[in-house]
Amino acid sequence: SFNGTELTMSLPNGSVIKLAGADSDSAEMQKLLGQANKLVVIDECASFKSHIRKLVYEILAPTLIDHRGTMVMIGTPGDVAAGLFFDITTGKEPGWEVFEWDTSDNPYMADQWAEEIASMKAVNPLVVETAGFKRHYLKQWVMDDSDLVYKFDPAKNLYKGHLPEGRWIYSLGVDLGWKDPTAFTLLAYSPDH
Repeated sequence: SFNGTELTMSLPNGSVIKLAGADSDSAEMQKLLGQANKLVVIDECASFKSHIRKLVYEILAPTLIDHRGTMVMIGTPGDVAAGLFFDITTGKEPGWEVFEWDTSDNPYMADQWAEEIASMKAVNPLVVETAGFKRHYLKQWVMDDSDLVYKFDPAKNLYKGHLPEGRWIYSLGVDLGWKDPTAFTLLAYSPDH
């Protein structure tokens, strides 16, 4: 039976599924404290901001202790390759098992998925190069540089050589672009030269 007010679904075996939101503010997260859960599922984890780490480890993990429960984090790679979900799915966060698949792995959806991709390629063959396609269709963590205020490319914007020996004073010069790109220049001078 469904209870739309409490956002619960009660099953014949006595189990109860409860829906809750925890992405808007800390007050919503606090409502989840003190429960005893067998299973917690967090959907669209890449959409959560930095507070997901607190939600997972400080709020929800303790609710699983009574029943030795399980936590599941699911979602599609996001447009920011950082955060707890990124760390878990890329193996940087210890203590988690990672399982991954896409719609082509579903025998009931594989044909529709292939048709959808073929249709997209027919309209725009370069769609496969876009960050959105790679995230949503290939389950890859990819940044879209066009979303960045400053288009940072490590190959172009980092200096890996050696700086001059001796006593140097460094200053960062910034020319804020208006109808042209913004320029950052590292300046150095030495009182000894």
